Amino acid sequence: MAQPEETVEACIAPRPPRDLHSFAYFRNGYREILRILAAERAIETSNCECRFDAVSWDDAVVAHDRFKISDNPKLPFDVIALRKQADALDANLEEACSE
Repeated sequence: MAQPEETVEACIAPRPPRDLHSFAYFRNGYREILRILAAERAIETSNCECRFDAVSWDDAVVAHDRFKISDNPKLPFDVIALRKQADALDANLEEACSE
């Protein structure tokens, strides 16, 4: 039986690759960091096209220290807070692009 093809949706953050980190918590955190970085760059450059073309997973990994809240190796950042920050930046970008 053939697998159904995934439909290409509007510009959304890609799923993090499994080899990015062995723990899903980290991968989810890196996805939110990627969203934040992409939105920040799009706002800086006034780019209203798909912003995920301008950032990579390497960018998210390099920037992870900026979002670190703890020295605990299992919980270095707050994924829920990162998601809220990314959502707020996405809203700001949507507002700026709709003007």
